[in-house]
Amino acid sequence: MQKSPSKESGVTLIETLAVLTILSIVIVLSYNIFFSGISNSNKAERTVLLQQEMNLVIQNITEFHETQDSYDIAVDNTPFASNIILKGKKDGVTKTTEISNPNFEYALYDISGTIGKVMDNPKKITNTSSQPLSIKVIIRNKQHPSEKYEVSTIISRL
Repeated sequence: MQKSPSKESGVTLIETLAVLTILSIVIVLSYNIFFSGISNSNKAERTVLLQQEMNLVIQNITEFHETQDSYDIAVDNTPFASNIILKGKKDGVTKTTEISNPNFEYALYDISGTIGKVMDNPKKITNTSSQPLSIKVIIRNKQHPSEKYEVSTIISRL
């Protein structure tokens, strides 16, 4: 007489190893997707901050160029400085603006000629002839020096 196979309920070792393998692959993929998303988000945030800082710098230089009879643009170091100082005079009143952010470094280039060169420090601008100001501004992130934002522009009086 033959014995009938017993019905055992349970999971075999092969099934357990297969489930653990599949689960490990899913966890590793989820981990990589999650942290690469966070990394890309942080880089995008730093890029936006560089763009906002550039807008602030260009806005301040444009305001000085349009409103002051003459003014100086100075930086504390070349080519990369920790601040930009704008000092102007109109109708006997002196106005000074300092642009600085501990996270960024600034570089100013004079592009009025055919080749851009580091701007004289300080650069004296006289608006009596309404000459446009041709500059290139580079802002670099101190913590991530490879991340920088660059704008070449011509600023003129209206």
